[in-house]
Amino acid sequence: MASLVGDRSLRLSFPLDSGTVDQAGLPVVPTPGAGVTTLNMAGQPWAEIEHRPGALADSQHLDDIVAAARLAIDHERFEAQALAQLRLLRESRTRVVSAADHERQRLERDLHDGAQQRLVALAMAIELARLSADGDGIDDSVLEACADHVRGAIDDVRTIAHGIFPSVLAEEGLVSAFAQLAEAAPIRIRIQSPIGRLPSHVESAAYFVGARAVDRFVTDDGVIELSRTTRCLRLRVTVDRAPDLAMTDLEDRAGALDGTLILKAAPNDRPQLVLELPCAS
Repeated sequence: MASLVGDRSLRLSFPLDSGTVDQAGLPVVPTPGAGVTTLNMAGQPWAEIEHRPGALADSQHLDDIVAAARLAIDHERFEAQALAQLRLLRESRTRVVSAADHERQRLERDLHDGAQQRLVALAMAIELARLSADGDGIDDSVLEACADHVRGAIDDVRTIAHGIFPSVLAEEGLVSAFAQLAEAAPIRIRIQSPIGRLPSHVESAAYFVGARAVDRFVTDDGVIELSRTTRCLRLRVTVDRAPDLAMTDLEDRAGALDGTLILKAAPNDRPQLVLELPCAS
């Protein structure tokens, strides 16, 4: 169409219910000073042509161009609409993941600042009572047993809170979070390239997949490898056994960020889960 009009700056866009998009399905930002001609179909906006001012002032010339390019414009509109719908779906999935991450982070804070702190205070009160009992009829062993139960409950709450959303992930990033995980799980951490901080939704997704893979498929000796390029974060988890359970939740988590999760299980090699997530450079 640009050659028909004689305007190399010409740009075609399509008004949709979600807004006007270009041929790649992305929102259009108008060019200041450019002319815009709207093409209608059955009384509804069908396409918009952005061009240099006056390039389409001749209505007969415009009609001839539209007639010649009608099928091509229809095809471009169909593709743009499909790409726009795919983009909106990805954005929606990303928002759902981010909302879930924020909720997990809130639950972790509530457990830490609420239940865990009250249990710590109760443990201190029991210990104080035990020390001040001084043989006045209170069975010291009973108080000690109570203290043991409270300490066990504190450990349980900490474990649950860490599983929901480890605070170190938000505070220090992915490498520190996996290092903390390695203190309690039979895994080794290998950093192949500088990771730095990443968008929170990328860090959360990578930790979710890595931690779940370790919990489900590592018994004795797992390896987590992290590397990063300007475009992609790669997480490779070497596990003890090939997954015998569905990985739908892990694959969905990767797919929500337009990433991939694949299982590599070559003969004579240990199985590996490889996650790749797009990330900012």
